[in-house]
Amino acid sequence: EHRSGDRQAGASERRRERMLAAIIARNGRVWFFKLVGPEEPVAEQAGRFREFVESVRFADEGAIPEWKLPDGWRRQPASGMRHATIEINTPKQPLELAVTPLKTGAGDFDDYVLANVDRWRQQLGLPPTSKAKLFGPSERSGELIEVKLGDGEKALIVDLVGDPGSSAASGLAGSSADPPVGLASARSGNDGSGNGPPLT
Repeated sequence: EHRSGDRQAGASERRRERMLAAIIARNGRVWFFKLVGPEEPVAEQAGRFREFVESVRFADEGAIPEWKLPDGWRRQPASGMRHATIEINTPKQPLELAVTPLKTGAGDFDDYVLANVDRWRQQLGLPPTSKAKLFGPSERSGELIEVKLGDGEKALIVDLVGDPGSSAASGLAGSSADPPVGLASARSGNDGSGNGPPLT
């Protein structure tokens, strides 16, 4: 029985995933930079992810972002909703970082961020959080931190670890690769149709 329990614990550990996501609001859009994968390979890229985000800059009003890629990261062309896909070679397995822009509208930006973070938390089998917890004093050492970009503007970085195979995640439509939810959807709490949760 102990061995069976150990195997189950080991399987659960292997399922753990880590998500690093940067949220940047600029010029009527919100840009999402999202890296998801097994916990250990993503953890090895965490420092580079932050350096990458801090290198992002917008040259002028209405411009698309520019950035400096770390060694071993390669940009691929736009596809679907993605502005770019960045391939990351690691010793264990390749990873992908998705860059996706969405238009914004009227509404509370903190609610918008919270809606996306809660969706990501569900995908990783984590319970919802609250605005007070997410933006409270603990954010500097918790799952949400604020960093400065190359042009002096700010970005939010979300750092989550969980088990996407848990019961909390298994009932969700979509996956961790789904696009972020728009601001109107965040206000209504669904995908814009009123029929379901936001796709993130």
